[in-house]
Amino acid sequence: HVGLFFNNFLPANVGGDLARTLDASRSGSSRATALSTVVLDRLLGTVALGGVAVVSTLPAIDRFHLAAAYGGVVAFFVLGVVMLRAVLEPRVLATLERFMARVGLGRFSPALDALSGRLAAFRGQRRLFLELFVVALVVQVMRIGVHVLFAQALGLHVPAAYFFLFVPLLAVIVSLPISLNGIGVREGAGILL
Repeated sequence: HVGLFFNNFLPANVGGDLARTLDASRSGSSRATALSTVVLDRLLGTVALGGVAVVSTLPAIDRFHLAAAYGGVVAFFVLGVVMLRAVLEPRVLATLERFMARVGLGRFSPALDALSGRLAAFRGQRRLFLELFVVALVVQVMRIGVHVLFAQALGLHVPAAYFFLFVPLLAVIVSLPISLNGIGVREGAGILL
């Protein structure tokens, strides 16, 4: 709940991630361990959201002229998969560490080394990743279900399939770091969709 609170006041929900990392590190985990779990949670959720959006938007491309939006959704999904793979690849983190040293941020190298060590524990655990991905998919479908239930509670007669089209698109749009908690962006995109 503390994470959700901070998500409302910082761009792209990063405030909640920071709060979750700090809170978990206070309860016994090292900051690197806490950060690695938050990073993986965020990336798996992003991949699941992108996957739901890719599948649910595909049937509506022609009907709603969403070819450009669909390209963006596919790009979002691919970027999520690439980022997830990248954080699990030691060479990528080593390259990032060298880049940080060149731009004067070398003091963060020990922290990045610790993070890399914690992420190493997740490498090769395909079953765990599959299970976590299934949970993330369920969460994304539940997000859509909440919108369906609110529409019913308000007496709106909108087919549930339509929510599978616009809720994932809306979530992708709101996750972009262009406003505080997506305020304004969420409403404008929601009206448009």
